[in-house]
Amino acid sequence: MVSVVIDNSGSTYCNGKLMGNSNAWNLVDTFSCVAVNNDYVIAIDAIDGEICPGSICGVGGLMATIVADNGETLHTNAQQWKCWNAEGNRDSAPPGNWMAIDFDDSSWCACAGL
Repeated sequence: MVSVVIDNSGSTYCNGKLMGNSNAWNLVDTFSCVAVNNDYVIAIDAIDGEICPGSICGVGGLMATIVADNGETLHTNAQQWKCWNAEGNRDSAPPGNWMAIDFDDSSWCACAGL
């Protein structure tokens, strides 16, 4: 199970497949994820609606909790999650397959401080 809260909106993927969309910052959306070869790749596209050109006008956020079949619980944090920050990559978009199970995120930074 994947539970997600996004300010302001976003999409949640499991192993490259869209599980659902979120558009209410004050509601938790919960999705089921099915393993591929015993692997789960969770990818979340979060969009802060208050971003203004040249500066940030509001505060966005993303929180997720994943409960695996074995009962292990993972939470979004700066140590285990990597990010592609649109604000830091102006005039570009993330790779088209960024949510795929075989995507190489080794060049992405940890989410701390974004």
